[in-house]
Amino acid sequence: MIKIGLENQSLFSAGSKNIPVTKIELLNVDTISATIVTEFSRINDVKMEVATVIGFFNGFFRNDHLHLKIANYAVSILDVNGEELLYAICSKSNAELLGKSNALDWLRTVYFQENTSDYRLQRAKLIISEIENGLRFAIKEVLMNVYGENWWLDKIDEKIRSSVDDVYLSQFGETISQGNILIDYTFTMHTKKNILVHWKEFSKFFISKRDFESQVEKLNLIRREEAHNRPITLLNIIDLEEIHQRLLAKLLDIYPSLTSMYMVENWRIKISSISLVRPKTDNFSERFSNETNDVVKIKLIIEHTENLISYINEVITLLNSIPVPPQKSGRHKTLVGLYETHRELEEEILVNIHGNKLAAAVAFQGKVASHDLIIKEFINDFLNQEI
Repeated sequence: MIKIGLENQSLFSAGSKNIPVTKIELLNVDTISATIVTEFSRINDVKMEVATVIGFFNGFFRNDHLHLKIANYAVSILDVNGEELLYAICSKSNAELLGKSNALDWLRTVYFQENTSDYRLQRAKLIISEIENGLRFAIKEVLMNVYGENWWLDKIDEKIRSSVDDVYLSQFGETISQGNILIDYTFTMHTKKNILVHWKEFSKFFISKRDFESQVEKLNLIRREEAHNRPITLLNIIDLEEIHQRLLAKLLDIYPSLTSMYMVENWRIKISSISLVRPKTDNFSERFSNETNDVVKIKLIIEHTENLISYINEVITLLNSIPVPPQKSGRHKTLVGLYETHRELEEEILVNIHGNKLAAAVAFQGKVASHDLIIKEFINDFLNQEI
């Protein structure tokens, strides 16, 4: 019914656009998801398609006449070649803002994961800029501390200085000798040479000399594409993310003042994505409350608890795999700690069950439920403040 409704909207509302639907599915029991195909490439047009689908969902499920207990709406938008351009998810309650014509307020509540060509180019520019500026910052800090105020004139290759002088002169009509300013006009390969010439002073920041050279070479290849606004592929973005991590990770730890907006944005996106991971559905509450045999009840608790521990381990693994910006490390550790405590509580239930303490295990589940609420409140607070 949903698929038919979206593909034939023009029959029900004059001026409405029919939306080609690839798939409608129910995810994790409480999330209705639509996969649709769009002819648009501009992100604002694509987001309008999302709003249309969410609005349709909101009208269809508002009164829950199917008794599905839907909590979230999700939309995956593909281009005509089948590549995902955008993934969006919002809660059923927030979707009501669309019904009240509060589209701007609704947009602030939606989690978007983009993959349009414009978005990839914008992301590439941000990552490349951070890498280059981070390396320039390191050169300025290290050489000035080791060689003093005249580090630019005394320790930078003459050809590089001449090239930078020409760039600065063409832009500002004058020449200067302040290295802390001129360093910002060096190019990627200038940066590579500056660091390699003084490798002894810079080695502590990188995995190895060979790895440093390799990462800068890869960066320079992608830099050429980005500089000419040529198409940036998803593979390019993946490569840039790895280069960023390998070249800047230690620098960001050593110099707290060197912040990374890319890392913060990436951290926020990853945490938001992980928050959508749900445990495998087993209808435990209903099955347990309807069961009268204690032996079967014990088996149900063991099955359910092992399922939750497996889910928690997956979430902790995902959280620990995310590069964490230094300024967000405290919040990240708190979140990981909450899940680790949750796992310990679930493991305690198994200890009670295997000790034939059914009543104790059931009572302990109340403590687990209270802690689960703490995690949900933390996640909701995170989404409200960070997204």
